[in-house]
Amino acid sequence: MKLKMLMAIILGLGIPFMATLTTFAASEPTAAMLEKQKEVDKIIFEDKKDELADKGITVTHTAPLENTIEIGVQPYNEETIHYLIEFFGEKNVTVVDGGQQPVIMTTNSNELLRDGGTPKESGSGLKPIYILAAIIVLCGGFSVIMIRKKLQKS
Repeated sequence: MKLKMLMAIILGLGIPFMATLTTFAASEPTAAMLEKQKEVDKIIFEDKKDELADKGITVTHTAPLENTIEIGVQPYNEETIHYLIEFFGEKNVTVVDGGQQPVIMTTNSNELLRDGGTPKESGSGLKPIYILAAIIVLCGGFSVIMIRKKLQKS
């Protein structure tokens, strides 16, 4: 009875961690979207910088999503949204309310491709959690085997 309870606890802890691994892996931006974000950054923060300032539009950030590039803007109103969607196209960008300072993407896309297609910072805080979870599951499995052997000897 105790052995079954221990196995249930170990599986109960291990399965959620394994499920989250596939969730985070599926949400990483592709190399094509990172390249597209680089192009959008060049247009917004270099080519159209003065034109946006004249219109009173501040772009706070750009971020690659699954199928579009997210652009954060201040002020967030219909005129600003319409201007950016008219320029980039409705299918290419998603305009959102921006509340942070602008940051230009400085990482070279070739470096991202060489390093696996994702920025070095992304997900780096989660890896120790997965390592710890794997250690817990392995130790629990080892404990179950040892308990089972001791019960069989008795």
